[in-house]
Amino acid sequence: MMSRLVSLKGEGLFLADVLREQVLLALPMKAICRSDCRGLCPNCGANLNHEECRCETHATDPRLAPLARLKQDWLKKQ
Repeated sequence: MMSRLVSLKGEGLFLADVLREQVLLALPMKAICRSDCRGLCPNCGANLNHEECRCETHATDPRLAPLARLKQDWLKKQ
């Protein structure tokens, strides 16, 4: 655990922010029921363990379009 310096002002020590931060950091980023869980689709909410996603397409960030083209070109060469 990384320690940091905290400057004190006034008469007391307010630890609520530090405690909240530590609790949030201790929580898992993605709650799953088991290690092989595929989770839920963030768009349509389909349970990916039981069915396929009902979304037409997964929207990609337009800033990543050049990388997607590179991937497609690389896969064509394979």
